[in-house]
Amino acid sequence: MTHHHDASILFDDFIPGESLGSCELEYDEALVQGWQRIFGRNQGRTGGKAEAASAAVILMMRAYLAVVSPRPPGNIQARQSIEYASLPQPGQSLLVALDCQSKEMKRGRRYVELLAQGSHSDGSPVFKGVLTLVWAA
Repeated sequence: MTHHHDASILFDDFIPGESLGSCELEYDEALVQGWQRIFGRNQGRTGGKAEAASAAVILMMRAYLAVVSPRPPGNIQARQSIEYASLPQPGQSLLVALDCQSKEMKRGRRYVELLAQGSHSDGSPVFKGVLTLVWAA
């Protein structure tokens, strides 16, 4: 992907099959506490399945915001899907890699599909997610 650092990433900059980059993120205590503030501690113990699944989605979104930047204002997230190979545990760091999976013009709107793949430091997979976005420019 080629773009100028001061300019937003545009629809034309996305190349299907091309890597957008990756970042390492931690499933940290703040994320655990945030989840418990929303859902309460009695949703099962810390590090329970629902919490870990939610944490993976949050890490996927954080990676997107960190890697695919700067973005034009006005993008809309149309949908997201996520499949789990395993669940992250509190205290673990995940490497999240983002690729452009596809892009198309549909009814005058620019759709971009991004593939987000989370893995442990040893390379074993944690999740695979797809973000479908309506790109503003």
